[in-house]
Amino acid sequence: MPASALTHAGHPWSPPTVPDYRMTSASNSWVLSPSRSASKAALHASDPHLAIDQVPGLWYLAGLHSDEGLNAVGVTYGGAPFVVMGHNDAIAFSFTVASVDIIDYYDDAAQETIAREEIRVKGEERPRVVEIKRGARGVMIDEKTSMHWAGFDFAPGALIEAAYRLQRAQTFDDFRRAVTQFGALDANWVYSDRAGNIGYQLGAPIPIRDYDSYLRQKASDAKSAWRGYRVLDETPHALNPPQGFLDEVAR
Repeated sequence: MPASALTHAGHPWSPPTVPDYRMTSASNSWVLSPSRSASKAALHASDPHLAIDQVPGLWYLAGLHSDEGLNAVGVTYGGAPFVVMGHNDAIAFSFTVASVDIIDYYDDAAQETIAREEIRVKGEERPRVVEIKRGARGVMIDEKTSMHWAGFDFAPGALIEAAYRLQRAQTFDDFRRAVTQFGALDANWVYSDRAGNIGYQLGAPIPIRDYDSYLRQKASDAKSAWRGYRVLDETPHALNPPQGFLDEVAR
């Protein structure tokens, strides 16, 4: 049950402090260089603007410490064995949504069944059978349309490994190589460290393609196939910009 339904349930003396239950629709994350701070250290802030009427809540404060030298503190979500946004003993990291286009749709006639799933439905004697089909460009989402999503191109195990590397990252280069391996996570990442460096890295994979990705394509056209992804040095990034700050806002 959402918290909004419980606002005054049995507690009329305790009204909500945020009337609309939402701070704003735009998340933001920013860093300042030491030249702009009174402490002469980098300042790092992250404000993921998510609804607060959710029970249980999404974020949980957590600290990970091990005899092998891991020391990470920040926020995580239920079931994740790592800190999602926070800091270790050398760097801090956080992100906002980037809104990179990583999905394409195709007119597609080629189909083959790649899986069959049985789903039991209450009140029905026999389970419903759902066939998962693949077309020339990706999974079929209806009888005439296939979809290529970047998330299908990355192994889940690689994402977990990248998350562990981020917990132990010590430099901007370590950070960049970790946050760009989170599969199809569409995120702008910001960075700071104890030495006073600040940085930015786009974490979303950028498909290499030679067409307007906002238009539906034909699977039969050879030019509609993706040609891999941009390598690390071709992705948007910044380290210690002259203005002394970096900020990211997701709308």
